[in-house]
Amino acid sequence: MMHYFDYALIKYMPNPKRGEIINIGLIVFKPSGVDVRMLSAANKAALLDGTSTEHNLDLVKQSFESLARLVDTPEDRYTILTTANAAVFLSEKSYFSIQGLNEYELKVRQLFNNLVKPVVRIDTATRTSRFNADIKNVFKRMDLLATSVDEIENHKVVSNFLLEDSTGLIADFVLKNGRFHVSQAVDFNVHDTKAKFKETCLKVMGFVEGKGVLNDPACYFIFAATAEKEREITRQLNLAAEYSQLFNFNSAEDKARYFQMMSHLAGRSLDIPRPQAVAH
Repeated sequence: MMHYFDYALIKYMPNPKRGEIINIGLIVFKPSGVDVRMLSAANKAALLDGTSTEHNLDLVKQSFESLARLVDTPEDRYTILTTANAAVFLSEKSYFSIQGLNEYELKVRQLFNNLVKPVVRIDTATRTSRFNADIKNVFKRMDLLATSVDEIENHKVVSNFLLEDSTGLIADFVLKNGRFHVSQAVDFNVHDTKAKFKETCLKVMGFVEGKGVLNDPACYFIFAATAEKEREITRQLNLAAEYSQLFNFNSAEDKARYFQMMSHLAGRSLDIPRPQAVAH
């Protein structure tokens, strides 16, 4: 069953003479009331007026929620809020749809991140390892790699998927086919495998966060380790195995099995050639 929600952007224009406008929040009109999401920091607004604080943003949120309680329907709430303040105002309404109410939070967060949250340059050189880059390239050759987070609705694989703003936890790869499928990747073919324990813990924390944010997704821990290295990382693998299914990409069989599985989950019937084991 499809569920539809109207939403609008909360815009701020401190000086009509200058005409500069920024998006400072998002409001969703629900049958029971309004869901108001504001920027968590006032830096973006302060760029225009030099004075805005987080307290000012909280006051806007409280004001909108109070006004919305004066009327009974989403249409009336939008009408009353469009006349609330000359400097803070709403955009024209848009809408989004979801298949289940369990997808609501993720969808609203995606809209907020895409339309309101300041764009931050991501240094992919420090975040994306060679191992992750190789996996991305395989998904790209399979025509499964998403170019934007919205393509997750088209059964595409999204890389560097932000799970939680406050913690910054990220899933290396996420696919959705009704249920979410989260993959985390670690390359243990390094000189000091002990140094990888912290990275493994962060990846496992991503699985834990995903269990709540993505409504109990299926989880996969992708790693590369020779037989010798695998004996050194028993502790890390046991930790990951508590939350996920393991695939060792030094095994050509495991690697082929993983990509065949992802192809099937994406609704594809591709004949993926049997890959070679990772050489290090």
